[in-house]
Amino acid sequence: SSDLPARGAGRGIDVERVRAARGALARRVVRDDERAAFDALVDIEEPYKAALFFSLKEAVYKAISRDAPSVGFKQVRLGPAADGGCGVAVDADVLAGGAVEAAWRVVSAAGEDFFLSTAVYRR
Repeated sequence: SSDLPARGAGRGIDVERVRAARGALARRVVRDDERAAFDALVDIEEPYKAALFFSLKEAVYKAISRDAPSVGFKQVRLGPAADGGCGVAVDADVLAGGAVEAAWRVVSAAGEDFFLSTAVYRR
C-alpha cells in the first residue's frame, strides 16, 4: 500500500524562515485581488508578508500537485487572517472542483522564527 493520498486528496506543508523579502517576491507571488488581505495583516511587518504568502502558496501547491501539477503563483488566491486561518481559491482552469483549506503560524527553533504553512485538498 502507498502512503500517497489518492487523486482528489492531498496534503502540503511548507516552512520558510521569517525574513524580509525583496519587493520582487511580493510582485511575483501576490495577486492584485489579494492586496487587501496582504495589507490587513497589520501584526506582520511589511517586508515579511511576502514570505508568508510564498509559504502558504507552496503548501497549497504541494496539496494539489497530483491533480494540478502545473499551477503558478498567480493561479492561487489567498486570504490569510491574523488568527492563522487562510481562505484559498484556485483558478477553475487549473483545478475544477474540490476545496483547499490552509493555515499558518509562526514557530521558533534554535533562536529563529519560521512560517509553518499547511494545506489540505479534498475533492
